Amino acid sequence: MLNAKICSLAAAAIVATSAISPWSTSASAQAYTPTRPPESGWYNTGPEEQNQIFDSGSVRISWGPVYVEVPNADGDPSWIYYVIRYENYSGTPEELDCEGYAQPDTAKQLIAPTENDLGEPFYAAQTVCSDAGGQWSTTLSPGETLELGAWFDEVPSIGNVVSLELQDEFGYPGYSEYQNPYWERYDGPAREAPGSP
Repeated sequence: MLNAKICSLAAAAIVATSAISPWSTSASAQAYTPTRPPESGWYNTGPEEQNQIFDSGSVRISWGPVYVEVPNADGDPSWIYYVIRYENYSGTPEELDCEGYAQPDTAKQLIAPTENDLGEPFYAAQTVCSDAGGQWSTTLSPGETLELGAWFDEVPSIGNVVSLELQDEFGYPGYSEYQNPYWERYDGPAREAPGSP
């Protein structure tokens, strides 16, 4: 499922000067013991440079923050939602399509056991952009940002580290570094909960 929002980089820059970035780099590394997902809510995901999935030289794809929903008293299943951001930082309009920019339906969540022992990560099913609900196409004006989202039923535990991967029409993967998805509570501009998948 997808959820979309477009905003201006200029507006984001104004917010960034008056509030802490949604990817705060101020937190220091912490030691975690994998136990259970954290409380439900929005979380920052650590240093922004580790969130980058792909950069074409004009459009940057990154992820974060995340929203996690943990089981309630009735034991309903939990899920996690990743914000996937497409930023046009060039001076010309950029068309996004499957040929070079994979849509979030292709996202794979790679979960490694702990920060100190990557072990064997969990891989979602292989999907490339052209297989994910047909072709997609949208145009981003200079300075525009498009936010889409991806849901997963497999929720990382506290202490797990995560990498997100996207695949374009040709199966070319873009992927982020591994990092803690629950670095700290989200402290950026107000966001509504994404709803359920």
